Amino acid sequence: ADLFLRTAEIVEERSADFISAIIGDTGFTLADARGEVARSLVTLRLCAEESTRIPGEVVNLSSTAGQDRRLAMTMHFPLGIVCAITPFNSPLNTVMHKVGPALAAGNSVLLKPSGLAPLSAVLLFQVLLEAGWPPSLLALINGPGREVGNWLLEEQDIDFYAFTGSTVVGQIIK
Repeated sequence: ADLFLRTAEIVEERSADFISAIIGDTGFTLADARGEVARSLVTLRLCAEESTRIPGEVVNLSSTAGQDRRLAMTMHFPLGIVCAITPFNSPLNTVMHKVGPALAAGNSVLLKPSGLAPLSAVLLFQVLLEAGWPPSLLALINGPGREVGNWLLEEQDIDFYAFTGSTVVGQIIK
């Protein structure tokens, strides 16, 4: 949670840099780029909050007949490597929607942003490292979706794919 909050502080401090990157990536208007940064800050803070709830919970089973004095327990375990593939049209907030929950759940993240909008993701990863996230949890790969994406789909060490994009690419990933 502390790392997410520190990341949010740095993103907020460097919001002008993010706004410039988003405009450079997408051609967004200034108002839309500001909105993208604002939404990403909300996402970061929600990830901080949710990361404190991931350990699991204890459920009282006594409401079920014959289960008096019994408890059930849920436990959450990281998946491993989450490959996040993101689109051009929300180059910061959609990235945060992939990277944030994966990190909050204890996974490492391999991000492949859109080849049309890589600047925001590069800046975000610099900020994540500056905030203190372990470099061993973060990897960023840029390049054409067809080439890099196909390589990522063949990679056996990837445990989960988080994707937002076209239906055609979604069907390929599936």
